[in-house]
Amino acid sequence: MLRLYNLIADNPRKYVLRPLIFYWALIFILTTIPGSMLVHTIKLSDKIEHILAYFGLAFLLSFAVRFLREKYFILSRVFITLGIAFAYGAFDELHQMLIPKRQADFLDLMADTLGAILGILIAELIIYLGDSRRKKNNRIV
Repeated sequence: MLRLYNLIADNPRKYVLRPLIFYWALIFILTTIPGSMLVHTIKLSDKIEHILAYFGLAFLLSFAVRFLREKYFILSRVFITLGIAFAYGAFDELHQMLIPKRQADFLDLMADTLGAILGILIAELIIYLGDSRRKKNNRIV
């Protein structure tokens, strides 16, 4: 795990920023598809889909905030990441009001927020463990 963490830490634009941009664009594209054209190959609850989507977004955002702006302490990173994910979730719900056969739903925003919180928690745990091991090996970020 430390080798992968070091790889990400040493080149965050390649291993964090690019995947984040791709993933975020994918979420936007998928939420722009009219409701009548949606194809569900896997039968998941709408809320589970929202939780999973925003888990991934917040997970990648957490790494981006950590490695691209190293000066932030953990609480700052958490609130910045959660704020961005929540704001985008709200924007996305409003944006869906403009898409045929789609609608804004407050419960979707709550599912987005729950997914973001879970993604942040897992990402911050990985960041904490990775930073601890790097410090132990004298490779301070």
